[in-house]
Amino acid sequence: MAAALFFLTPIYFVTALWKAARIFSERLSLAIGMVLGPLFFAADVPLDLLWAGLVGGTLAWSAERLLPRRTQETA
Repeated sequence: MAAALFFLTPIYFVTALWKAARIFSERLSLAIGMVLGPLFFAADVPLDLLWAGLVGGTLAWSAERLLPRRTQETA
């Protein structure tokens, strides 16, 4: 029971962040960070969580600026 409650906090945190994300770059930064976090941990990078957030956020911000924006068509 204690182990299940231990994993409930990070799952709640990630789902709350995902639901609160309103623009594409916010969700993209979460997805990139979730991929980079375990990779940086496996590579034994110091401050792996900090680097995953910094790199993920920077890549998502750059993608938002460089990719062409979708236009909404009004019917």
